[in-house]
Amino acid sequence: EYFCNTPKDDCDKNTTVCHDLAVGYKCECRKGLIYIPGTTKKCEDINECTFGTHNCSHDGSERCINTWTSFFCNC
Repeated sequence: EYFCNTPKDDCDKNTTVCHDLAVGYKCECRKGLIYIPGTTKKCEDINECTFGTHNCSHDGSERCINTWTSFFCNC
């Protein structure tokens, strides 16, 4: 039985992609997003600047600016 794109699919359309499985379905976060704690149906932005997963210079010459699903370095 297919669940995705039916009323049974309660994955957040803006932040996840629904995948049908042999039994049921799974909501997967879109690129640059992580599950909101306590749920597997909705995701939120990863703040690469806060988590330190950016590639901006750490010597103070660049500042990390978080954006929706990404980041950029500002001199």
